[in-house]
Amino acid sequence: MKSLVLILALALVAFALVATKINHDTNMSSTRNIRYLLADDGDWDEDDDVQQLEDISNNDDDLVQYFETSFRVVNDAAPELQIEIINPKPRYQYSVTVESVGKYSGTATLLSQKKGKLVYSWRPSFADTYDIYVHELERNRYGANVKTPLIQPSPLSVTISPDQTNTTSEGIESLDERARNMIPCQSVTDMNIFSRFDGDWIGPNVKFEADTLRTGWTFVPSEAMNCTFETFSQQDLLSMPEKKSIHVIGTSKERGVYLALVDLLLSDDEKFHIHKSVIGQCWGRVNMTKGNLELVYQDFRVAQFEAPDAEDYVECHNDLIAKDSGKFIDNATSVWHEVFQDETSWPSVILMVTGKGENNWDFEYHTRSFVEMLPSSWNGTLIFTDGYFSPRLAGLSANDVHEKYKSKLEEYLDTMDDNRVRWVDGK
Repeated sequence: MKSLVLILALALVAFALVATKINHDTNMSSTRNIRYLLADDGDWDEDDDVQQLEDISNNDDDLVQYFETSFRVVNDAAPELQIEIINPKPRYQYSVTVESVGKYSGTATLLSQKKGKLVYSWRPSFADTYDIYVHELERNRYGANVKTPLIQPSPLSVTISPDQTNTTSEGIESLDERARNMIPCQSVTDMNIFSRFDGDWIGPNVKFEADTLRTGWTFVPSEAMNCTFETFSQQDLLSMPEKKSIHVIGTSKERGVYLALVDLLLSDDEKFHIHKSVIGQCWGRVNMTKGNLELVYQDFRVAQFEAPDAEDYVECHNDLIAKDSGKFIDNATSVWHEVFQDETSWPSVILMVTGKGENNWDFEYHTRSFVEMLPSSWNGTLIFTDGYFSPRLAGLSANDVHEKYKSKLEEYLDTMDDNRVRWVDGK
């Protein structure tokens, strides 16, 4: 998540600059004989083809344990692995993470949901040994104290041999070449480019010639996405020849993107006590300028937007008025007018949260009016992001939901017909 926030922050910088430029290991080399059983065999479908106990092999020769909810790897002979979660709890979701320490991190895609079984898919990019982790998440529960326990037998190790991948053992070299040769995403005029946000996270233990984040990780976009994010150093930001500004308008998630930008711009001494500063504590509007780059954050709670036909009401927080007799979207519209009040301080890039996930993908209500209010002479970039719905949130939503989301989004952006607008594919 931290790497994703950082790369989104760098994407905002790229758009600002483009105007200037114009261990539970198995002894087997594959997972063919790995199966985990439920306590009640009756929960299995007839076609599950469960292996007998003596067919299961573990490094330490431990006896196989029986779990209420468990997972297994199947279809391991094909380039695409399938991971099945057996007997999932009704009010829970499950995320499937695949990693090779320091080399790779990714998530599996939820393909189907059947009674007593969730089926995920993951396609390896190169031959290696990977660990599979399955987390259990209770629906609609958030916060630091919410537990997300691992489902046994996490971590489950699987070894992918070269003949199980679409590439040979030189697959890493192919990824590196792809990353180096793709054009920058901010130069692509297709409004749907970020709706195809997809690729591989390659770690610092893999020596890439392509640009990497300061964490050592590299995002390698997929061939379908076919463009790459440029990376920038602090010196690059301080050397900007013209004044630019980036406005981040959103909630706590987007505030994380803003703080990542601040962290990129400030020196270690300047940010040593940042948690005690106005920037670290302000939840309204805050701005910071260093060199020719201004960073602005504006709190923007679209989840509070009422339906268009809702009655007006006054809302108070303790003894303070949080909203007058109008609607929250009216207040948001006033903020939008303030952003474009002075032409000399118009933003170069705006990252703005939407709330369609909470409103049945209601694109119109949260976005169109703001796009229509953009000054015709403004030549910046408006990037929408949805903090309340992600079609691929670590595999929590099924693949067909993702495809429907992309289709709806492309249709909507086409009808908007404004090439200054982009949309980031969820979180």
